[in-house]
Amino acid sequence: MSAIPSSNGMNPNAAAAAAEAERQRQAAEAARRAEEARRAAEMAKAAAAAAADAKVPTARNRPEFAGARDEFVPQANARPLVNLSGAEAPPAAPPAGPAMAKAELPPPPAAPAPPPGATQAQAVADAFTKGGAEAAAAELRKQTENAPPDVAAEVLRAAQPTVDKITEELGKQAKKLDGGQFDSSLIAEPQKKYDQVVTDLAAATNIAVKDGKNQDVLQAVGASITRNIDQKDIGRFDEALGNAVTHGAGANLSLEVSRQLTETGRGKQADDILENVKEGTKAFNDHMKDVAKKVEDHNGKLAELIHAWGPLMTKDELTNAITEYKKGFSEYDELEKLGGQMVRTAQSLKEMPENLKGMDHADDIIKANEKLVAEQFPRIEQSGDAQQELQALFKREGTGGNTILKDVPAIAKTTDNEKEFLTQFATTSLNVVAAQTMTGAGGSEPNAFNEMLEGVRRNAALFGLQPEQLNDVIAKIQNVKTEAAAYPVPDPASGGSFSVNLPPGLNTALESLRGAIDGLSGMGLFAFNDPLSKAFQSMGGVVAAWGVGTTVPKAFDNPSVTNVLTAINTTLGAALQVEALAGLFRATPQSGAAIGSRWAAGKFLGAVGAGITLAQGVMAAKDGDLAKAGIYAAQTAGQMALVATGFVGVSASLALTGVGIVLAVGAAWGFRQLDKVRASNKHENEHTEDFLKGGGVTQDGVAHHLRNADEDGRSVGPVLTALAKHIGVDPTAMLDYVQGLPKDKVLALVEACHEVDANKEGVFPVKDSNDAWVGPKRSGPGGVGRAPQSLTGLELWAKESGYALPVPPGR
Repeated sequence: MSAIPSSNGMNPNAAAAAAEAERQRQAAEAARRAEEARRAAEMAKAAAAAAADAKVPTARNRPEFAGARDEFVPQANARPLVNLSGAEAPPAAPPAGPAMAKAELPPPPAAPAPPPGATQAQAVADAFTKGGAEAAAAELRKQTENAPPDVAAEVLRAAQPTVDKITEELGKQAKKLDGGQFDSSLIAEPQKKYDQVVTDLAAATNIAVKDGKNQDVLQAVGASITRNIDQKDIGRFDEALGNAVTHGAGANLSLEVSRQLTETGRGKQADDILENVKEGTKAFNDHMKDVAKKVEDHNGKLAELIHAWGPLMTKDELTNAITEYKKGFSEYDELEKLGGQMVRTAQSLKEMPENLKGMDHADDIIKANEKLVAEQFPRIEQSGDAQQELQALFKREGTGGNTILKDVPAIAKTTDNEKEFLTQFATTSLNVVAAQTMTGAGGSEPNAFNEMLEGVRRNAALFGLQPEQLNDVIAKIQNVKTEAAAYPVPDPASGGSFSVNLPPGLNTALESLRGAIDGLSGMGLFAFNDPLSKAFQSMGGVVAAWGVGTTVPKAFDNPSVTNVLTAINTTLGAALQVEALAGLFRATPQSGAAIGSRWAAGKFLGAVGAGITLAQGVMAAKDGDLAKAGIYAAQTAGQMALVATGFVGVSASLALTGVGIVLAVGAAWGFRQLDKVRASNKHENEHTEDFLKGGGVTQDGVAHHLRNADEDGRSVGPVLTALAKHIGVDPTAMLDYVQGLPKDKVLALVEACHEVDANKEGVFPVKDSNDAWVGPKRSGPGGVGRAPQSLTGLELWAKESGYALPVPPGR
C-alpha cells in the first residue's frame, strides 16, 4: 500500500458527485470562453478587413480632396469649349475663388485589440498550415513553456481549434503506429514523432494548470484527444501519453484523458494509459538519477580543480574558470531543466482524479511517485528551476491549495533516514522561501512571500511540528519585515555610512525572532543551533537586510552596508556569509523580471547556504577527503555540498549557477592531499585546460603544460600556492608570473614542482636536507642538479635555473 495517507475525508460518492458537478461547470465555462474567443477573432478579422477597405479609393470611398481620381476639376488655363449647337452661349461664370475646404472626417475606428492568446494561437495555426501536427504542437509548446500559467491557459483556449486539428491527425495515425513504449528496436522515427506531438500538448497543459487553476483548459485538450481514440483500439495513444511523463511533460493530460475515458465506460483503455504513466514515471526518475550522477562526477573533479588552482586566481577568475569548465558538460543544463520538470511531475501525479484511484495501476503510480519524491526531492537544491517550482508549491499551499508537500513527511518514512531526509528538504525549503524576498517585494507578486510563509506554517509537519507551533516564529518574521521597512537613512554627517548599531525597533525584533526560534529547540526536528534553526535565522536576516535595501536608496551600493548585515547576523546568531550576501543583493535582477525568481532562489542557496552549512562541512571534513565528503555531499542535514579551498581571509562564497553546489571559500580547515591512487591522467584533459583558460591562463600552450599531473595524480597548483606564500607574494601574482613564461620554462617548472610532496595533512615541507644541492649549477651527493624536495629547495632551484620569481611588495 502507499505510504501516503488519504487526505480526503469526504464520503467517496459525495466526493465523486461534487467533483463531477465541478467538472461540468468548468466544461461549460470552457465552452463559453471558446465561443467568446471565436466571436472575438471573427470581429477582429472583420475590423481588420474594414480598415483595409477604408484605405482603398473607390466610388464608394473617394478621397476627400479636390483633384482626386474620378473627380472632374475645372482648370483655369484650360482651352474654351466650342459651341456646336449654334445657340447663344450662356455667360461665363466668374473666376472661381479658393476652393472651400471640406471638413475632415474622423479616421475610422481602430480595430479592437485581439483577445488574450490570439496572437500566439495564430502562430500555432500558421505552423499547422506549414508543417502539420508536429510543427503546430512544437509551436504551442514554444508559446507556453516560459509563460505564466494564466497566459499559457489563454493561449490554449485561443488555439483550441488548432489543437482539435492536431488530435484529429493523431487519431488517424494511432493504430498504424502502435507498438512498445520504450524498446528502441520497436520504436521507429514515426513513433517518436508521434510521441513528441503528444508530449508537446502535455507540456503546454502542464504549465497552464500548475497553479491548480485553469482546469477548463485541461478538460478541453483532454476531450479533444478522447474524441479521437477509437473505442475498440487505443492504438499508440497509451504509449504516447505515458512517454509524455517520461519526457518531463507531467501527467496532467494523461490522467485527464484516463478520467474522461473512465466516465464514458472505457475503463480498460484508461488503465492502459495508467500502466504507461507508471512506466513513464519510473523512466523519468531513472534518467534524472543518471544525469545527476554524471553531474556529481563532474563536480568531484571540479572540486579538485578548485582546490588545486582556486587560491591562485581572483574571485572573478575562479568564477570564470568554473563557468568554462561547466560549458564542457551538457549534463549541468540538463539537470537544471529536469529539476523543474520533476517537481511539476510529482505534483501532477498527486492530482490523480478520484475515479481512477481504484484501477489496477493507480496504486502503482502512487508508489512510483513516492519513489520519485524520495530520490529526487533532495536534488531540488541543485536546480534553479526546481527551486522556483518549490516556491510555487508553498505559495499554492499558502492560498489553501493541496500539494505534494503534504505527502513529504509520509514519504520520508520510506527512506533510509527519515530525519536526515526531512531536515535536508525542510532546510532547502526555508532557503527557497527566503529567496522570494528578492523578487516579491514591489514586484508583480508583492504578497507572494506572505503566502509562502503561510504555506510553511501549514506544512509544519515538514519540521516535525503542528502548524500552531510555528505561529510565533512566523509572526516574528513578519515583525522583522515591518521594522526593517522603517530603517533610518544614514546620517549625512557620517559621510553616508551605515551605523554599526541597529535601530532599537529592528534590534528588538531580531532578538525576539531568535528567542522564538530557540524556543523550538527539542521540538520536532529542532535542536539548539541546528540547521533548521540556522535556516529560520537566516530567513529573518535576509528579510531584514532586504527591507533595509528597499527602504534606503542604493543601500547595497554602500560599502558600509556590511555593518548592517554584520549587526543583523550577530543579533540573530545566524551564519550568513555577510560579504557574499551584500554582493548577492547588489547583483539582484530588477524585481518582477522573468528570471528573477529562479535567479534569486539559486543564488540565495549559494550565498546564504554556505554560511548555514559551514558546521556540516566541518563534520564531513572529519571523514577525510573533502573533495569527496564535501562535493558529493552525504549532504548532512540536507545542506548544499561544501569544499574547503584553502583560501585564507576571504569570506565570499561562490555558487555554481544552475546546480546550487556551494564552494565555501575561506574555510578554516586545510584540504588534505588527494588520494595518491588517483590516476595521473585524471585531470590531464581538455576540461582542465578549459578551467585554467577561464581562470586567466591564456598564454598559448601554458595551460596545456599546467594541466599535467605527476604520476600519482597530483596537480602543481597547490605547490605553486605554497611557493608563493613561502616567498611572501600573493598566489594570484604567482599565476600571473607563470603564464608569462616561455612554454619550455613552464614545463621545466612543472616538472620541478612535481618533486615536492606534501605530507598526509597536505602541508609542504619548508626545508629538506638536500636543499643545498638542488639546481643545475650545484653538485653534491647523488650527482649534479638534484631535484628540489622542499619549498626552500624549489625557490633555490628556480633562481639557479634563471627564473626571476615575483618579489613581495615593497622590496
